[in-house]
Amino acid sequence: MANTPRTTTAHEGGAQPIKSTSSNPRRQPRERKVTLTLRASGEHVFSPILDRDRVYEVTVSGSWLYRHWWFESTGDFSDALYHTATHRTSGWYGPRFGLAHDWLCVNSTPLWNMVEDHSAQIVHQDKEIHLYTFHIDGTGEKIALTFDYPYEEQLPQPPLTVTLIRLDADVALLASREKPEKVSAEEAALKDRLEFLRLQAHRESNFLDPEFQQQFGKQRQQEILTDSRHTWEREYHEIMLNTELKRMAEQDAPEVLEWLEARIHVIRLAERSSVMAVPSAPAAPPRKKMNAEEVRALILRKDEIHAEDKIQRTKLKAQKILKARAELAQLDLEEDERQRLEAELIESILEEGEEGKNHGTTL
Repeated sequence: MANTPRTTTAHEGGAQPIKSTSSNPRRQPRERKVTLTLRASGEHVFSPILDRDRVYEVTVSGSWLYRHWWFESTGDFSDALYHTATHRTSGWYGPRFGLAHDWLCVNSTPLWNMVEDHSAQIVHQDKEIHLYTFHIDGTGEKIALTFDYPYEEQLPQPPLTVTLIRLDADVALLASREKPEKVSAEEAALKDRLEFLRLQAHRESNFLDPEFQQQFGKQRQQEILTDSRHTWEREYHEIMLNTELKRMAEQDAPEVLEWLEARIHVIRLAERSSVMAVPSAPAAPPRKKMNAEEVRALILRKDEIHAEDKIQRTKLKAQKILKARAELAQLDLEEDERQRLEAELIESILEEGEEGKNHGTTL
């Protein structure tokens, strides 16, 4: 791109020629509508003289493909006010036509800057067809339009189309229109904070239901008292102690204050639930003291059980002895060897369970 921008008159840039009936161009009758062509080359394209104290509607349309550097195989897109990704080297990609740029200038001032200081007003934006319309005041002078494309590689592309229309005389000048009050950074931050809380209150609107508060306080008691309460109390104090933020909430989002109060109420419900006495199990009735007859019957019953155990134990030993003798009789043994083994088995069987007889062991 050359350091010295080329200049193009309205006629050279594709505008319809203006018929003159006077040697003084400032007094010649001016066309109500003029069309210009504007290329992304940084060159100046001049409009006809814009009538003083009249509002002009400027419409810019068109888009094109471009590359940041000559060696890139693919490019990005741009239109009059927005473009796609511009930071490929850092690995970051912007959304399609989601990034504003300041390449379109009027009298060397980026259009966005003019919008900010209210010397221009954007009245229509259509990213789908890449058409943007803004208003400016005529000053009795020409305006110079430029599109200062900052990258090295420019692909073949059609120019932007710029249309200027002089609006009716009863359209108020931008300079005379009431300027919107500038919002301070502090007020903007408070508004952002309130909007965040408003959305959170909407998501957690169940807290405004008394029945939900009761059940939540009981079922989440431990979680509320050990974790949630710290965040809830901090946010409650943040809003209630900030006079301006509280005033904004009362005026624009009263549901936020209701939601904050509801969460504090849930904390109180959880605290009550944690300290209320838990009903204890009923005490066992005292044992009835036995009389002499009942004691005697209990002793006899124990003796009866002990005797029955002894009988069953003796009967079992006898069965084992008979079985041992039958098994030994089938073996091919000397008589004295068979008798010795039989005596050992019988002795072992008779000793079974004798070690626990003094401790009242039962079957």
